[in-house]
Amino acid sequence: MAAGSGSRVAGEGVPKALLTVGGRAVISRILGAFPEDIPVVMAVSRDAAMLQGYMRMAHPGRDVLYVIVDNPDGPGSGPGTSLLACREALDTPFVLVTCDTLVDEAIPSPTTDWIAVAPHAHLERYDSVETDEDDRVVRWDRRVVRQDNRAWIGLAGIHRVGVYFDGLRRASLGPSGERDLIGGFEALVEGGLRAIPFTWHDTGNPSDLAQTRETAPCPFRVLDKTEEAIWFEGDRVVRWFADATIARNRVRRADDLHGLVPEMLGHDRGLYAYRFVEGDLLGDVLTGDRVGRLLEFCERDLWEDRTDVMDAVDFRRLCREFYFDKTAMRLQSFYAKHPGLAGGILLNDRPLRPVADLLGRLNWDWLSDGIPVRIHGDLHTDNILLVDQGAEERFVLLDWRQDFAGEIRLGDLYYDLAKLLHYFQVHTRAVDEGRFSVERNGSVTWIDHEVPPVLDEGRRILEDYVNSRGLDWEKVQTLSALVFLNMASLHAPEEGAFFFLLGWSALEEIIGRQSSSGAGSPVVCSGELDPVVIVP
Repeated sequence: MAAGSGSRVAGEGVPKALLTVGGRAVISRILGAFPEDIPVVMAVSRDAAMLQGYMRMAHPGRDVLYVIVDNPDGPGSGPGTSLLACREALDTPFVLVTCDTLVDEAIPSPTTDWIAVAPHAHLERYDSVETDEDDRVVRWDRRVVRQDNRAWIGLAGIHRVGVYFDGLRRASLGPSGERDLIGGFEALVEGGLRAIPFTWHDTGNPSDLAQTRETAPCPFRVLDKTEEAIWFEGDRVVRWFADATIARNRVRRADDLHGLVPEMLGHDRGLYAYRFVEGDLLGDVLTGDRVGRLLEFCERDLWEDRTDVMDAVDFRRLCREFYFDKTAMRLQSFYAKHPGLAGGILLNDRPLRPVADLLGRLNWDWLSDGIPVRIHGDLHTDNILLVDQGAEERFVLLDWRQDFAGEIRLGDLYYDLAKLLHYFQVHTRAVDEGRFSVERNGSVTWIDHEVPPVLDEGRRILEDYVNSRGLDWEKVQTLSALVFLNMASLHAPEEGAFFFLLGWSALEEIIGRQSSSGAGSPVVCSGELDPVVIVP
């Protein structure tokens, strides 16, 4: 089998072959149509390290030969050039698959020459064929509309290998200087080239990719992002981050969290893989009793005392950097998208002072006086699996944070508590499904969403836990408000505005009941950013 890796799609952070459909990479879905022992020849460019790393993570036992294509772009390049580069490895009949083609039907062996075809409303975008009554190809057409033609979908069985490659070499380049695959197929027509109809799912452009994804929804809760990706393949989960440091630190933290997170299976620059764990997201099966057991689990197994790792003064400085500097940076990003929310507003009939004003009134020394422990860093009910082990249930932690202001050995206990609280304050399922509202009319804004009773119960249980341990519930609430403000810039505009308004409203309430003794002096960001001055 031969397959091409493809280039990147605009708006996506990964190569075409690694775009996700139903939680799996396109290349994995293609490979899944063939027996495991079928060797694979893959044409790749010299910058295909990410694709090759993914293959090592997701398909460690697969026999793959990577053929480097020296000129993947520019004059003389194209899929035909890529296939010619693989010629020496293809001395027997083979199946040709482009990296953006998925089908529902079983793929036949190349015991004869055949191509896969499907009807399409826009034949001007594709190479298409006319066939006779026996489904034998009689003519190829390059991106023109002809009645009764069917599109070639990027899948073929090539039996007469020599004939195909001779025709491919002799064929002229296209108008744009690209070498396509059609010259080889035209050489096969005379001896008989059969057209086989398939159900085609195209992933080669954004609109067709979106339609294909609708036919295979992801069974897991995953947010699409351009700087990271996740794939589920068999008993493996593979994660990728554009910033390789994030992946590297997550792997290092997984060693520290050993036994609490899934088994790590390998890592390669920005990629890492871990064993898939069967279970339910805690957010899907949440009860008050399970909230209580989760807190006991965290206190017993997760929140290990790390006061001996760092000097108390340095830890307070770390907390200040994480809370204040990160918030200042995220506010810059958010206001660039939502400049209308930089001033004061009336929210649900309550006046809110500008966020910068409220942040300037916070006592940052108090907020930065944290408790150094081993943390998860993104502790909430959608990052926790509940695993059924017969008579008992156990918790498995997912998607742990890579660092705390660059430190991987410890973090602030209050941050884990705040992350847990913020999930009890908003129903994420309702937000994901659009069951919330943000209505704005000038400086007057209304928001609305439904919080299920179990989340209110979880919040009360968490508050009782914090108070019973002699911790500061006000600090947990304040940090939770900052969590909402920080996460707002990372989401789509409507969801981001909703989260920001939740955090803003909570911060106004908190400041309203705190003394203003810390106000009066500007607070300046201390990180390596353009200065952001937050004043009362």
